[in-house]
Amino acid sequence: MGLATMLPVAVSLIPSGAPLRVPRHGAPPSVSTTAQPACGIDCGKERWAVKTMSDPGADMVTLAPVPTTVAALVATPAPTAAAKDTRANQIEKQAFTVHAKLIGFKQELQGSEGDHDFHIVLQDLDSADTMIVEIPSPACQGVCDSIVRDSIQSARNEFSAAFPKNPPRSDFVLVDGSPTVEVTGIGMFDFFHRQTGVARNCIELHPVLDIQFPAPGTFGAHHDTAHNPKPLPDSDYHCMPK
Repeated sequence: MGLATMLPVAVSLIPSGAPLRVPRHGAPPSVSTTAQPACGIDCGKERWAVKTMSDPGADMVTLAPVPTTVAALVATPAPTAAAKDTRANQIEKQAFTVHAKLIGFKQELQGSEGDHDFHIVLQDLDSADTMIVEIPSPACQGVCDSIVRDSIQSARNEFSAAFPKNPPRSDFVLVDGSPTVEVTGIGMFDFFHRQTGVARNCIELHPVLDIQFPAPGTFGAHHDTAHNPKPLPDSDYHCMPK
């Protein structure tokens, strides 16, 4: 089945500013209409409102996830026109769930990309395709009053709990054994800036709303720069233009 055929026709309308928890297996989300005060520290820049589901189009995103694969998402053409704080296409108005190998992670804490996101690299189960999924920090502007704030916080807690001895830091680490995980998040096209593990079309799941590990317990990670995801030649990337 092609990716385009998996996109549902219906659009789920969620009240702006309402925190919610996205249930697993596609159940309808529960929504609180409690107003949230202004909050958060200044974090990300590029497409930050879209990345945190705090943009004006966030209430048009269908949160019931569509199952797909890393390879199918990577094969989706990137938008040909730049979009800053608006959703570029239907992919950015849909949640997806993928089963994939968990390759490695870091926390973006340094330089112009220091937005505090958990930067996580996944690999397709049947190909060499990789992509990035990101879990923002609820301490940041845009996240703390996002309509999916509670889901982001839960996903961040789940990920941290899986790596008590290797909490995400600024250096990229590889996950021992590359376990298969189930990740749910919103489709989003980033700009290309040679990110570790970036997809050929720069697609991400951003923000991640849920991550499930294969079994209860904790996992290990290690430094091995020689085996970090290798970038392709710049000409092989076809991403949204700035």
